[in-house]
Amino acid sequence: MLASATTVSADTMTMGLPVPALRAARVARGQEAFPLRVLWTRSGNLSTGLRLFGESFAPIVVFSGKGMPIQTRTALEKRATVWQAPADSLSPEWALQMLAQHHGVRKVVLEGGGTLLRLFLASRCVDELCLTWCPRVFGGSTGITLTGLPGDFLPSSVQARLLRMEQTGLECFTRWGLKYQRIFSGKR
Repeated sequence: MLASATTVSADTMTMGLPVPALRAARVARGQEAFPLRVLWTRSGNLSTGLRLFGESFAPIVVFSGKGMPIQTRTALEKRATVWQAPADSLSPEWALQMLAQHHGVRKVVLEGGGTLLRLFLASRCVDELCLTWCPRVFGGSTGITLTGLPGDFLPSSVQARLLRMEQTGLECFTRWGLKYQRIFSGKR
């Protein structure tokens, strides 16, 4: 599970699986009961007092941009594996490659907000999107959209096809397969 530091802080997340049946299903598939917990912070300004760091049920990996203060990194390394981006910006491709090479991760559940989703969509690193529809309408000119605050568009549109839909009470849970448009390379 990968979440932004902003989401983990705002929701006081531990990034665990509180439902025993979900943990049992993971074990039945040959996985650890709890998934690897991955934290994303572009700025590197991260509180070591987050609730996440107080729980030891699963390993934690932190991906950070270059700006992480050395004292923060030193404190985090006592509780987590810390990877700082080698370039000026932290990229989804690099982070996913590191997770695969060093932690054996093949699938990632992205639990961030719109800004993180937009970054991973723009990098073509999302192949499925799970959306829950609930009977509430809100918004405004500064309201957060699925891909963050209103602003620039994605580099190209992303096509989606419905894979599954299930209604429970007043909510509708959907799962969508994503297909990216080919970006013109200049060659024919």
